[in-house]
Amino acid sequence: MLNMWKVESVKSLFKTVENYKKNNKGIGLAFEDFAIKNNKKPTSVRNFYYKFVDILSASPETAKKMEINMNFHQKKQAIKFTNKEAEKLVKKVSEKLKSGCSVRRACLELANNDPSLMVRIQNKYRNVLKANANNLKTSNVLQFKDYNKTKRLNDDDIKSLFLGLVKLIKTNAMENANSALMEECESNKAKLNSALVELNKKDEKILELKRENLILSTKAVELDKKLAELRNKFLKLKTK
Repeated sequence: MLNMWKVESVKSLFKTVENYKKNNKGIGLAFEDFAIKNNKKPTSVRNFYYKFVDILSASPETAKKMEINMNFHQKKQAIKFTNKEAEKLVKKVSEKLKSGCSVRRACLELANNDPSLMVRIQNKYRNVLKANANNLKTSNVLQFKDYNKTKRLNDDDIKSLFLGLVKLIKTNAMENANSALMEECESNKAKLNSALVELNKKDEKILELKRENLILSTKAVELDKKLAELRNKFLKLKTK
């Protein structure tokens, strides 16, 4: 498959991907755009691109000769958070929430405005909250003495009972706060998904318009040819 590609086509593909990334557009749209213009299948374009990225990554000299900036063509590795990093992450997001940020905005700032990293941070934050909420539910059972066996409560019993009630109140308050955060997370997730759907629809519409424009351009060229032929015929008739 690699041998079927000309050097100029390869450079054009990588330039197309680079331009889409600069404009924060999905790389899949770049493959489809290139495929339409070059009469290829998007899946074939995608497979070729990633295979050639591996080749150029192993041979920086080749990338340099082809004038391809590999900073725009790195395969992203999945980010894994340690428990300590996750704990710090939740703390930072919580601090930003206190200052009036939404969860999405807080995660976006922590990701330095990188949309893909923002989604990973937001998912990790949501998962940590969910895990904490589950742990809180399992520990939300307080042990009290069986006071039915005693006729009178002494001072230590009363103190123990009071402290148990205080702990229960605090635990319930924390659970309610976590529940509110989870609801906000779900709401923001729904808004984000809705925005992404709308964005995809717009991108699809743009591609559809490009297709139509390409068809019209082809027809215009054909019409120009026919007009030129008619003019020649008319001039020949006129000279006779």
